[in-house]
Amino acid sequence: MGSEYPAQTFEYEPVESEDPKIHIDLCETKEQVGEVQIVGEDGANNLHSHQDADGFWMVLGGKARFYTAGDEVIGEFGPYEGVQIPRDFPYWFESAGEEKLEILHVVSIDPELSSERVDHEGEKGERNKHINGTVRRITDPRDQ
Repeated sequence: MGSEYPAQTFEYEPVESEDPKIHIDLCETKEQVGEVQIVGEDGANNLHSHQDADGFWMVLGGKARFYTAGDEVIGEFGPYEGVQIPRDFPYWFESAGEEKLEILHVVSIDPELSSERVDHEGEKGERNKHINGTVRRITDPRDQ
């Protein structure tokens, strides 16, 4: 018996953009999402939390600074460093260096919980732009 979802391969190539923040979607199932975000000077987000999702963040390029309530710094991370944010934990982050932040984001989702994002304060930066990366779905050979 095969999986409900086929295997997915993907390729990631950095995208040049003047947008303050872009999301490059890599892969997705109902319980997991993988993306890369490229964050510029005005791409910071607001203090928020996710009711249904744990988030894994790893810097690929640039620097990220993550905060929790009261603008308390969780940490500043360079390439190949990061943080895991559990569901319901309030956080926000920004690019903390001179170059744009390039950060891998992998989300584990509990489909039994509300997918509503909880905003704890107003927006810090501009809105996001989503771009699809190169995704190829491969059917589970056990389903053949």
